[in-house]
Amino acid sequence: MSLMNYDEINLFFKKRNSFIASTVLLTLLFVSGLAAQSIIYQGSLQIFISIFLVVISIVFNLALGTPGFVISLFLTIVQIIIYVYRYILSEQTTRLYMITIALMSLAIILMFQLFFRRIANNMDALRQRLEREQNRRINSETHALIEDTVQRTSLIIRHDNVKDQQNVAEVYEMSVSKPIDTMTTLPNRDMIIDHLDHLIDKSIKEDQNSDKFLSEHNPIYVYYVTVTDQVRFSHKLGHRIVDLSIQAMAHKLREATHPSDLVGRVSRNEFAVITARFSNDDEANNYVDVIKNAIADYPHSNFLCGIVQYPRDGRFPGELVHLAESRMRNPAYVKFTPDHEILPEHLRKASLSDFKDLSIKELKKIFSDAIANDEIYMVYQPRFDNKKKLTGFEAFARWNSPTYGVVNTRAFLYYAEKTGDIYEIGRISMRSALKKLVEINAIEPNLTMTINLSITQIRSASIVQDLSAAIEESGCNIKNIIIDIPEEGLTSVTHNIRPVLEKFDSMGLKMALDNFGRGYSSLNNIPLLPISLVKLDGHFTEDMSEGSAQHILTKSIIELLNDIDIAVAATGVGSSEQFNTLVDFGCAYFQGKHLCMPLNARDALEYACRFFIDN
Repeated sequence: MSLMNYDEINLFFKKRNSFIASTVLLTLLFVSGLAAQSIIYQGSLQIFISIFLVVISIVFNLALGTPGFVISLFLTIVQIIIYVYRYILSEQTTRLYMITIALMSLAIILMFQLFFRRIANNMDALRQRLEREQNRRINSETHALIEDTVQRTSLIIRHDNVKDQQNVAEVYEMSVSKPIDTMTTLPNRDMIIDHLDHLIDKSIKEDQNSDKFLSEHNPIYVYYVTVTDQVRFSHKLGHRIVDLSIQAMAHKLREATHPSDLVGRVSRNEFAVITARFSNDDEANNYVDVIKNAIADYPHSNFLCGIVQYPRDGRFPGELVHLAESRMRNPAYVKFTPDHEILPEHLRKASLSDFKDLSIKELKKIFSDAIANDEIYMVYQPRFDNKKKLTGFEAFARWNSPTYGVVNTRAFLYYAEKTGDIYEIGRISMRSALKKLVEINAIEPNLTMTINLSITQIRSASIVQDLSAAIEESGCNIKNIIIDIPEEGLTSVTHNIRPVLEKFDSMGLKMALDNFGRGYSSLNNIPLLPISLVKLDGHFTEDMSEGSAQHILTKSIIELLNDIDIAVAATGVGSSEQFNTLVDFGCAYFQGKHLCMPLNARDALEYACRFFIDN
């Protein structure tokens, strides 16, 4: 048997060099012991050396596995032959003892080998049973998953299917998507959103617990990538060939990216990569080449990639993924430019750069002064029905800083969440909005007031208590309050916010899902929460031209929601054509510059007075 053909499973020494060195050393010790016995004539020392040789034989078996057994067996047989020969030459009692010890060594070696073989066979049988059981469970779960997917033939769950609490729980469990895409075994869209939400939440908590700010933490980058290839993804090849191509893309993408990055499949041959390893845009841009080399390996492949960065480009998971997808379809966004001049107008206004070099303590001081000096104020945007009748107002918090001017709302709320001042600002907003509700209800008792809550506020343990206190303090009619829930609450943290929403519902509050269409929320989840109004995002409804994708999709969504008794509101209505089209689709409520821009507290009250006096 060659020393190089050793049994790795039963070896203490896994490296070949260590195995060879140990074999040579033990063999030399054994041969040296035999040689020493030929020149030593004291009986007790010879017996001691024989015992030492037994120990070496045992070490051979324990440390060197099957090769050790063969070598020790050979050496022991040679030892016995030498002892017998010496006994024949001189029949000494010591020689007889040495033969007995050598025979005992041989018996021990054989017993050890038999014992080890039985253990190895039992372990191998157990390993095979575990593998069979694991394969059985995988096949069973896959089969159940396929059956569950096939059985779900309806996009929308109707209210009459969820009449009691038990049915709600059952339907909710059925509606929750599996976290793994079954075709590629990568995380699916829901898990991508959830992971991104976790990273954002972690970033906020780290900033709140440190004296430093953004400079201490790497930003989060989202890559939305795909490859258009008429050869690989032609439906003429059949779905199985296309599926295999997508699986190959997924495997290559996962192999090429860093192990700490999340790689998921959004849909079809479109994937998302999320990483928080890069400290600047140059590093993020270089990563595009790594991704491209992995999946665009055909000469006719057209690689597309869109990149966004948290916090600069967005605050919410669904918003970031949606923007990354939009940039993917615009070649100008394949990589960041150094000065970011390609950003849309509403993003270039964000004054994140004005604050990013400040520490947490400095930002807390700025917000404390802003709250103490009444720099936080409210504006109110009127909401109308399809007859252009005023039905209520929506309250928005604004910050007019003597140092920075009127701060962009997204930047303002972003830093307030980072410092933890979002909670106090939220309490100020609720108290101000509800006091204004009392004033406008004195003019028209049925006018409503919509209050915006962020996911950070909803997660707060004190949100129900804070809202109850503001309602009691104002003395307003609770039936005229509408709570806006960001769409992100439905895409990533439904299980966390659901108890809070149910508590709101038991209090008699109405709730609306805000910014629908900005992220990746599922229509299937909407009826499972106590939501009576869905507000379509302004970017979702801006192109209402006949035959456009948004025109068709918006009409379908409004019809579906109306079918399950959920009203639809459109935000960002900018023209009469857009208003009329949405009215024809069945939209119930409208906000936007075409109807009325946001008003300060005094102007909002005067607007309500004039509206009902004139009408």
